[in-house]
Amino acid sequence: MSNNKKKILLGLTTTSGSNWREKIEEIKKYNIQDIALFLTGIQKKEREELYYLLEKTKIDFIYHIHIRSDMAEKELEYLVKKYRVQALNIHSQRSRFAFPNFPTRFKKITYIENTVVVPTFQELNQFAGVCIDFSHWDVYKFFHWKEYQRMKRVVKQYPIGCCHVSAVRYFKKIRISFDKHKARRQQEFDYLKKYKNYLPQYISLELENSFQEQLVYKKYIESFLN
Repeated sequence: MSNNKKKILLGLTTTSGSNWREKIEEIKKYNIQDIALFLTGIQKKEREELYYLLEKTKIDFIYHIHIRSDMAEKELEYLVKKYRVQALNIHSQRSRFAFPNFPTRFKKITYIENTVVVPTFQELNQFAGVCIDFSHWDVYKFFHWKEYQRMKRVVKQYPIGCCHVSAVRYFKKIRISFDKHKARRQQEFDYLKKYKNYLPQYISLELENSFQEQLVYKKYIESFLN
């Protein structure tokens, strides 16, 4: 893959609206070999089950993992070594899901995501760069104008190592957009056209949709991406 070619990764999400066990079965069905992994919705016992099931698939590369603040260094080590992980992402210390005592040795591959708040320059300086959640960034302009402007400064100054792509749904009657983890139609990804210059090489879909549906959205995004 050339340096200019973008690759879209299907997202194995674990939030309440996502059936991650069914998604693992879809990995087998569609012979999927690489994904992005979002572990934010499950605690340690369920994560252990997920890892056990994932080892029974053909997944051999996970470029990007969204990790949880309750994960120990040993768990991170297992994931990074097992799946050749190149990028981890965490939330900002400004958020309510801040990661306490982050292991120093993983900081060089860890990027801080913009959630409802944008990470500070001070904390970004301690990590590898920024993980852009494009749907969050896009809706800032309706609800958090100062954060929208702050994000524009951040992406000019820090490496973009990974990203989240969710749906953005526009409501005509109130002229406001909201970010959604469950997409309904392809056009909910059109907003990405405004951010093409900021998309990293690997693009992670953060969607609760099945992999069957994600494959459709992936093809649509690819149609205007490369």
